Amino acid sequence: MYLNKKRPFLRDKISAAQLAKFKRGTDIGTIAQGLFPGGINCKPASPAQYEKKLVETQEALMNRAVKIIYEAVFQYDEVLILLDILVRDGDSWKAYEVKSSRSISETYIMDACLQYYVMEGCGLKISEMSLIYVNENYVMEEEIELSSYFVFQPVTDKARSMKSFISEEIARSKQTLHLDNSPSIPVGLHCFKPYTCDFLGHCWKNIPENSFVRMDTLQHEALFASAYEIGFELEKLPEHFLQTKEQQLQFTAFKQQKAMWDLEAIQKADVLNTYDAENTAFCKMIACHYAMPVMQGTKPYQNFAVAVGIRFQGKDTFHYFSQNASGYQLLSYLFTESMPEDITYVFDDDTAFRSCIEDACKFISDRQNTVFQRLLGKVTSIRQLGKEIRLFLPVNMQNTSLGEILRYLTGNEIKLKDETYLQQDILSATADQKHKYDGAIKAYLEASERVFLFLQGQIER
Repeated sequence: MYLNKKRPFLRDKISAAQLAKFKRGTDIGTIAQGLFPGGINCKPASPAQYEKKLVETQEALMNRAVKIIYEAVFQYDEVLILLDILVRDGDSWKAYEVKSSRSISETYIMDACLQYYVMEGCGLKISEMSLIYVNENYVMEEEIELSSYFVFQPVTDKARSMKSFISEEIARSKQTLHLDNSPSIPVGLHCFKPYTCDFLGHCWKNIPENSFVRMDTLQHEALFASAYEIGFELEKLPEHFLQTKEQQLQFTAFKQQKAMWDLEAIQKADVLNTYDAENTAFCKMIACHYAMPVMQGTKPYQNFAVAVGIRFQGKDTFHYFSQNASGYQLLSYLFTESMPEDITYVFDDDTAFRSCIEDACKFISDRQNTVFQRLLGKVTSIRQLGKEIRLFLPVNMQNTSLGEILRYLTGNEIKLKDETYLQQDILSATADQKHKYDGAIKAYLEASERVFLFLQGQIER
């Protein structure tokens, strides 16, 4: 909080994926307004409008003709909030906070408790406080039914019971803001809970890049406690922490600053041992999902193919899809009709492909479904292969990119466009513009092939 208020310039750059999540949350909040149509919107266009919108919110609350308020602004105990939806309930109000997720976390509940505390502190009588989130089991029929698409979870009792706790936490936070310098808080697993901190880069800047606390195979609080006693340098890690093969391999990767893998596991990797250049296709899928179902028979966050690149027998082909039944049918045709049987498909990450296949089942023939299910047994990925052979780089593996894997294994670098931006660019392009992104997809095919062939070459040595 101190850094957010006093040193916002130290915040890490927000990723494209995170920006997309923020936009999705805003979009779902707007859609949820359809549950209670006819309200007035008090949303500030910028922080400079907070004071103005506080006044407008109070005026709307006092106006008996106003039944519904969107993005109502309140401030109490030096805490400012925006509530998604307020609905008049006689002399009281029903308060709703909207989440774009398909489940409710403790973090969301605490957020609602804070909002309740602030609104009640402003003198607002609240008869109900609820969270609204997306029903993951909803299936669209002819039109979207918002009352079925959304789920309501009351948290009124919880919010009332947490008032004292919220008050104490606010008081503690305000004390922090009055400090002359940033509070001295040791780094630890709390830096990643409930989300990765926006100031991770600043707080971790003095931690060596190859420190053992950056090893994702050793993530527990005892590790950080030891680090503050003995130091963060890799060579100071007590041996008793290295209990598994994975931990030993990652430690060696950090120490030698190069990629490491399990020699025995790589010799046993079936996809490497059975590699046949004539019957292996390297693939890249760009996929998307929408919080709102886009057609009859689909669910929230259903996966759709955006683009697929295939490198097979020395030839690259690129395919672009519409996000509808025709797109699913084209995807099915591409893999079940146009390609020979018994092909091994190697993706950089096959998660999106498998999800699209699962979601496509209602829109393709039974025979194609059967072929797809058989085909999935021949699908693998660089990411899955890395797990199988216990591949470790001298970096935390949780967010390792294909480009990093290629660089550490081969010394080569290929510029790979961020997938989120690539997806957005393709979706916004007209049909005749899409093929200008062939080169960006081709780069992924090239990187995947080089990584795979390097690993396959280790068997022959």
